Amino acid sequence: GAIDAEESKELAQLLEEARRQPKKSAVNVPMTDAQPSATHMAMATLIRLKLAHFCVTTNLDGIHRKAGLVGHETLCNLHGDIYVERCTGCNTDFERNYEVRQAPALHVHDHKVGTGRDAG
Repeated sequence: GAIDAEESKELAQLLEEARRQPKKSAVNVPMTDAQPSATHMAMATLIRLKLAHFCVTTNLDGIHRKAGLVGHETLCNLHGDIYVERCTGCNTDFERNYEVRQAPALHVHDHKVGTGRDAG
């Protein structure tokens, strides 16, 4: 569908922000501290405005989720996400603030640690 003037302005602001962002090679931060770029935000905005329906990525870094995309609803991580683990008992995804593949001592059924929609 067509976008209105406000939505057009929002997309223009994201494009301008993208032009002002430093090149990737100029910024060195740990992956846990990385923030979505204007491009990530633009993808999320296009989906929110229903100008796109889904994002498919091979990235593992969780940046698309930080931009507002939701795994299995508006986002497909072809190779997984290093910050998400799935409970093998109930199939609920839990977002962690650490790389889950590096924490073998943690039990994937521990719903008390995490921010998943059904955590508790």
